[in-house]
Amino acid sequence: MSGLEVSVRCIHLASVLLLVGTFSFELLISRPAFKTAAAQTSLALPSFYKRQFRIACLSLLLAIGTNILGLFIKIASATGLSLSQSFDAGAVMNLLTGTRFGVVWLFRMVLSCLLAAMMSAEFFGWLKNDSVRPRVGKLILSAILLMAMAAAGHASAAEGITLFIQLAMDALHLLAAGVWLGGLLPLAMLLSWAGSTPQPSTLLIAKEATARFSCVGFVSVVTLLITGLFNAWYLVGEIPRLLGTDYGYLLLVKLAILIPLMGLASRNRWRLKPRFSALASHNDFEKIPPMLAQLRRGVMAEVGLGAAILLIVGIMGITPPARHVQPDWPLSFRLAWNNLAASADVRFLANAGGALSIVGIVLLACGFLTRRYRRWITAAGGIIFVTGLWVAANALSIDAYPTTYARPSVAYNAISVANGMLLYGESCAVCHGIAGYGDGPAAADLKPKLADLTARHAASHTAGDLYWWLSHRIKTTAMPGFKESFNEHERWDLINFLRALSNAERARSLAPVSDTDVWLVAPDFAYGTNRGETKNAKGSSR
Repeated sequence: MSGLEVSVRCIHLASVLLLVGTFSFELLISRPAFKTAAAQTSLALPSFYKRQFRIACLSLLLAIGTNILGLFIKIASATGLSLSQSFDAGAVMNLLTGTRFGVVWLFRMVLSCLLAAMMSAEFFGWLKNDSVRPRVGKLILSAILLMAMAAAGHASAAEGITLFIQLAMDALHLLAAGVWLGGLLPLAMLLSWAGSTPQPSTLLIAKEATARFSCVGFVSVVTLLITGLFNAWYLVGEIPRLLGTDYGYLLLVKLAILIPLMGLASRNRWRLKPRFSALASHNDFEKIPPMLAQLRRGVMAEVGLGAAILLIVGIMGITPPARHVQPDWPLSFRLAWNNLAASADVRFLANAGGALSIVGIVLLACGFLTRRYRRWITAAGGIIFVTGLWVAANALSIDAYPTTYARPSVAYNAISVANGMLLYGESCAVCHGIAGYGDGPAAADLKPKLADLTARHAASHTAGDLYWWLSHRIKTTAMPGFKESFNEHERWDLINFLRALSNAERARSLAPVSDTDVWLVAPDFAYGTNRGETKNAKGSSR
């Protein structure tokens, strides 16, 4: 079912993007370009718009069909029924009236029907061909149809003002993608049409259209980058979840495709378009067709990469956001900034690496700005930059494990700490001592010497590090692994007790001076009021 769901989502998104791109291209690009040479192109204008209208009709039919099919796929996914069993009137009504997805689906279906009515009126000639209002109306309806998808996606899981901001960012992201990616195919069709009839009028149209689309595309790409960064920050949150979750992997693949896509767009904007404009200005008909063909191939390459991104987006739509998933850290190391306070050697290497990186960046900038010896300067800058990063990272890196950034599945509360204290006394105190100083009865015969669990360095390790060591043992030490002895809940109880033990020891150094760096957190606990209510300390402190 997931493969079918991804396919339907991709086709639906692509059809709505193409719908928005076709209408925006017609209103913002092609019509103004045709008006520039209206006297010479009065016969070609209807012919070109007929093809655009056919694409819009096909896109709308695909959007409606995949939207209906997606409804039954959603019912089958939510109920566990097969797709054939999901065609049930009761299940359909429950989904449409009882869920946010259903309300959004109904709203978008109404928009699709209104859009179909407007296009039917245009097809039967009930609307004036030269009227701008119907075209503005079609663009607005298709844009709302596209942006409304955000209300049924991951962004709709937020609450309060965050919900409004996230929906707005996601909607703008979709709209920018529709104007840019959806407009690439109409642009390629216009370039193909202009290349087949290289006359002064058609070349003027192609020149004006590429110039206009270049400006519109630039604004769309900037909007995509800003909203995309915000969405990535909201749905991912941090590097461990980017590198340690399925959603993060998909986002990285999307970025890996987006980079060459933006490179192609930049090449078309900054290199091919100026050359074509210069040739069109000089009416150099011999060189213009090859240039148009090259520009069209670049646009079609953008379309291909855009289709690949849509496939990734379709998979991301049914993948839980990284922020809500336990990350599985894939690397054997991580960077720890508190290493800078460990020794002067670490600080020296980190500073040296940072200085080398700055030198490398300066050389790269010089290579970009100068022409003489550009390759040598750029190569040297790249080597020095990478070397500096390696030196700094090597100085700051420490061992890491798959669970290093895992979030505790047991809350830090008094019951968990009390349970962990019992487990500690039964299995750990004999070596680590009752207070965790490493002075237990069996500690004298162990080598190397046991670490002080209450020392400041203990707080520098993540809860995931402690969980891994507790489960799989610490190498080069006599500590065994307790994966078979304690279940997951008990291991997190023990870690919560160690956290309380360390905080209690550090609390001895508290002074009557306020500190903005909050590090001491008391375990949460539940209590009852004289009215029979059950509350907790954390909730009462808000």
